[in-house]
Amino acid sequence: MKKHNVTEFPFSHTSFIKRLKNGAFWKTFLIGTLLHIPLILSGCSEPESSNRIESKETLSEEQINNPKLPTENSVEMQSLVERLNKVVTLAKSKKDFMGNIAIMANGNVIYQQSIGLDSIEQKKVSTVNSRYRIGSVSKTYTAVLILLAVEEGKLSLDDTLEKYYPMIHNASKITIRDLLQHSSGIPSYSKDEDFFQYYTKAHTREEMLDKFSFYRSDFTPQSKGEYSNTNYYLLGLILESIYQQPYSELISDKIAKPLKLFNTYEGNQMQISNNESLPYHFSDKGWEQTPQAHSSVTLGAGSLVSTAIDVASFYHALFNGQLLDDDNLQNMLTVKNNFGLGLVPYTLSNRQGYGHRGTIDAYKVTAIHFPADNVTLVVTSNASNDNINSLYQQLLKAYFNDSKIDITVATLEKFVGRYVDIKDPSSEAHFERSGSTLVHVIQNEFRTDLTYQGNGKFLFEQMYGPSILFTFSEDGSRLLFEQGDYKGTYKKIK
Repeated sequence: MKKHNVTEFPFSHTSFIKRLKNGAFWKTFLIGTLLHIPLILSGCSEPESSNRIESKETLSEEQINNPKLPTENSVEMQSLVERLNKVVTLAKSKKDFMGNIAIMANGNVIYQQSIGLDSIEQKKVSTVNSRYRIGSVSKTYTAVLILLAVEEGKLSLDDTLEKYYPMIHNASKITIRDLLQHSSGIPSYSKDEDFFQYYTKAHTREEMLDKFSFYRSDFTPQSKGEYSNTNYYLLGLILESIYQQPYSELISDKIAKPLKLFNTYEGNQMQISNNESLPYHFSDKGWEQTPQAHSSVTLGAGSLVSTAIDVASFYHALFNGQLLDDDNLQNMLTVKNNFGLGLVPYTLSNRQGYGHRGTIDAYKVTAIHFPADNVTLVVTSNASNDNINSLYQQLLKAYFNDSKIDITVATLEKFVGRYVDIKDPSSEAHFERSGSTLVHVIQNEFRTDLTYQGNGKFLFEQMYGPSILFTFSEDGSRLLFEQGDYKGTYKKIK
């Protein structure tokens, strides 16, 4: 059986921003696409329904009058639901995604939808109450627990790891903040050669800590940022040590119960009888169940279970002062080397958001809050043969009603073909047309729809990496390729 990674390889960090010579971009794109598999978990419940507009709290006068939050029976709300339904209907027709969608605005549930099955074998249909492992989204919850401990005076972000686990290499140089912000230099245990031999089995805290004690630093602490699940496992251990309580109880007592997130908890083997969805990957035989990681191996880094709406409720609470004081929320939002504290910045449709994504077993989750609009959009999945990021972006654009600029088929045809870098012919860009959309084709395998910006400009918008702007000459003979600080001129060869 194919091995399924249980690690996270973010697609938006400094290693991604490379010069495109010798196909470096394509190589990085493929690594980010094929190997991205984060750890994530969390939970919460709502009455079963689809497309329901439901208030979780009393609306203030400001919220009622907020034009960004149409009333339930308004034309604007009906239009919003129609746009979102169109995206969901398309996702259903492809039959390559099973999961849940939840959107909150100003603390109100604006949209919920479930797709597919919790169990293929039992033909159990997913509902908005279906629970999913949320993998690395759990890291945001762990970060909140650490900052609550700071507020309670139990630790400082400047405390060194030596205070708790001196056996870790460079422990005297690694701070709590470094663990939160992935600047510790500690290797990620999920990259161990034998990880897939032990990740489904129960391990004691001592056994995991013993593994970590043999690691040598990948880099000097604070010198850079590099994602590591070990950082958050250690944070989970520290929390259990300072509170003398299991991590599962801390999640319940300090987050789930106060916020009434009754479907959020630390889980283990998922059970249909507990309204938990089962994980599936797609193979030559069709959908097959995926082995499940043991929660003792994912402590703090990816051990939570939740519903889509519970995750949305959690992020809304975090960004609206219901969990942390303003200073500590700002600590979480302070970005260094592309990482906040338990949060990652994302720019979509020119909107700044903060959140996390995760993959564990075959579960995939993306959860992002957009502070300027006070909107949270969450997608959870237990089976996906496609990149859920594309679905996420389509939902986001539908929610904000981002207008589409029309372009004629005749004009699009001018840009169809292959282009090569005039300075490096080995670097190639390939474009095809699909209806009224220009498609970017990578290594004849990966296809991404481009967004037309007008004046010959097409945007390849990525959630986890710098967007790419393609600007074509009027006759389609030349192409300007821009990504980050890179600019390259390409010529059409056929």
